Amino acid sequence: MISVTLSHGNRVAAGVLATLIMVYIIVQPVIGVEYWSKASAFKLLAVDENGKGVTISVELGIVYPGTGSLKVLGEGSLASDTLDSIKLALWYASIIAGLDPSVIDTYITVKEPVKIEGPSATVLFTLVLTALMRGDPVNPSYSATGIVTPGGVIGGVGGVKAKFEAASEAGLKRVLASIMEPVDSPLYYPSITLLDAYYGFTGVNITSGVELIPRQPVAGDTILSGFNESYTYFINQYSVFDSSLPGAWSDQYRETAVYYYERALKAYEAGSHYLAASYAFTSFYNILASYLNYTNINNPAEFPEKISYFMAEANSTLVNVENLLHNVTSRLLNKGAIDICTIDSLTSVYDRVLEVKRGVMLINNVLNKTPHPLSIIYDVSYLYARSLTALKWLELASGIIYECSGSRLIDPGNIDPILGRLEEALRIHYAYLNDLTNSSMVLVMDDSTNKLERLIYLLSALEDLASQFYSLIGLENTLPIYVNSTIYNILLDEYRELLSLLREGSVVTNKLPLSTLTLIELINGNATVLGGNTYSATLVLKELSRLYTYLYLARIQEWNETSSRIHAWLNIRMYIAYTSALLAVVGVLVMLATGKTRSRTALPGITASIMMHHLIRKILNPAISIQYTSGD
Repeated sequence: MISVTLSHGNRVAAGVLATLIMVYIIVQPVIGVEYWSKASAFKLLAVDENGKGVTISVELGIVYPGTGSLKVLGEGSLASDTLDSIKLALWYASIIAGLDPSVIDTYITVKEPVKIEGPSATVLFTLVLTALMRGDPVNPSYSATGIVTPGGVIGGVGGVKAKFEAASEAGLKRVLASIMEPVDSPLYYPSITLLDAYYGFTGVNITSGVELIPRQPVAGDTILSGFNESYTYFINQYSVFDSSLPGAWSDQYRETAVYYYERALKAYEAGSHYLAASYAFTSFYNILASYLNYTNINNPAEFPEKISYFMAEANSTLVNVENLLHNVTSRLLNKGAIDICTIDSLTSVYDRVLEVKRGVMLINNVLNKTPHPLSIIYDVSYLYARSLTALKWLELASGIIYECSGSRLIDPGNIDPILGRLEEALRIHYAYLNDLTNSSMVLVMDDSTNKLERLIYLLSALEDLASQFYSLIGLENTLPIYVNSTIYNILLDEYRELLSLLREGSVVTNKLPLSTLTLIELINGNATVLGGNTYSATLVLKELSRLYTYLYLARIQEWNETSSRIHAWLNIRMYIAYTSALLAVVGVLVMLATGKTRSRTALPGITASIMMHHLIRKILNPAISIQYTSGD
């Protein structure tokens, strides 16, 4: 054993270093932040410049706690659109797994000298990230291809046949892809949304089978009266325009209007209040379209004036809606908390406002064209009716505050971090959509100083973006005309799972968001009427989009406190590490300057320096080794 004699200066330096080490040992368990790292290797499917399918070896790893960084390592590189798709994957993985993406570091290692471009690996990245966050297994012989649209719906991508051929040659056993893009391959595992894809990818079923109808009443008389008011209003409006047309007049618009008018009456008699209001709305804008079509054919000189009138009325209604929305949100900000159902109601209103605004802008672009395209008749009628719907719903929301949660969802004083995260998510989704469509849509952010109004705008913009994605991938045209019971049951199972996740976070207790109530009425009371067809299936998919958004909103609320604690702990560790490094150097210098000029007295300084070096490395990067969860 080597004996060591320390001078006074040596003892002071060693004492300070020992104190810092003890502080680190004591503080860490008190703070209570664990640290770990996980990684998984997999085969990414792509198509080369010649259209031939290829497989690329990739490793994806996450380190916790981290600072939200995303790093690309290895021989290859990623294009900007692929990086956007990974950010999108982090968004969805964080929702499902409940892990704040700002407190992990993500590492992507491309093991081959290639450049990966395009968003077609979004589903694969999402599934692997979710598995890593949850700690579920990843089978290295499985892969996936496809995009993820808002609401977790899996969309198709190009070059699928070539990718499956490459997967077969590489010995893969299963490839998940969109059900809307069937592939004749034994590897093909069709998926509708992320939740059923996750089961196919990991073998882990996270569906809980929550009842669609809560045990307690879902709506009071005030909500039903709101449905009834909308139903009565649009039925009356239908009658006004129908009576202005000659009895002998007939076109496709009037035939459709009569069909939905009759269905509205039957739905109301059956007690399906929301469905009755929805059918009445549809009958109204179709009879208005018939009125405009009659004018265009019989009085063409008056047609432009009629179009301009209804456009002006729609714009005027939107101004009234936005003014009333400002008054409502200002009143709510004075409350101690804001409930999810209140937000849901106001978001539904503003979602219609954004839809009308976008439609008005598109119509204005074609008004100068001569002759006007016939589609303008339908578009103007629909947008005018939609603006009236927004006003009616907001009048209802301003008259009552429909609350569904036993605990508060949002503290008005804590909206800023939520706004920042939602803005980032919205920008990523827009960039993603631009890459998919080769367009250059510009996201115009609402600059309102009313924070709740801004929050409602962001939530509405995400839902409005979802409808654009569904239009992009041709969802309503691509799904089978008759959705079979298997597909429909998968959709309902995933819908239940999202409701379950919301309830687990104590966000939804006895009641459900207003949009969910309407969907429940549609599913339970009219599934047989609709025949489980494409219409009802797409309504479920669009509702999934809304629930994913609210789940993310709830996650942000949960993450705010945890994230601040983790980041504070990271700062403490960094402070201790840098201070220790400085004092280690000082300690060595003190030992060398004051110690005896003997080899054995120099040894403690050198040994202490080496020990501190390893300790500092452990403090700064606690994830020393990366464990493979894929088994390879």
